[in-house]
Amino acid sequence: MEYSEQFRGRCVSCGFLAKHGMPGSGPRTYFEVEMAERESGAVFAHVLDAFKGPVPTSPACFRNVTALGREVISVRESDSVEGNLAAARAIILKDRQCPRWFPYQPGLDPREHLGGLAMQEAEDRRNRFEETMEARRREFEERMERERREFERGLEDERRRFSSFLTVLVVLVSLAGVVAAILSIFLG
Repeated sequence: MEYSEQFRGRCVSCGFLAKHGMPGSGPRTYFEVEMAERESGAVFAHVLDAFKGPVPTSPACFRNVTALGREVISVRESDSVEGNLAAARAIILKDRQCPRWFPYQPGLDPREHLGGLAMQEAEDRRNRFEETMEARRREFEERMERERREFERGLEDERRRFSSFLTVLVVLVSLAGVVAAILSIFLG
């Protein structure tokens, strides 16, 4: 079965769909639900050891979003193998639009999917941090550029004022020289 976007948010295409081992089934209690099992609904046994045979399991959500085993029991029409498989298929295919859905990768068990999710979330946090730092850097550079332009405008204003002051001073000194020359002619 090819899992396209139409199965997003459903247990059938989620990496956290698991077979939970019943008490006494061994040290590992959550197992991968393989592709064929997802298609058939065969989630009620898992073979840990070929010599010991299968151990009983129940469908489960590794992230505890829903109680799949209880849902299967509530919708099955008979306690037969076919009834259990049909109920499991119906529950697994149910469109939940689950916000905690994570894509199933064949060959990985739920714990490995959780590790993949943790790595993805860490990468997302790192990317957001880098984007934030880049935005802050750009903001800082823009602020520094604005302040530099304002400083240069202020410096230019000071130069103009100083130049105006010098011009007035030169005019006054020149005028004083002219007045002194005129006075020396008339008084002298």
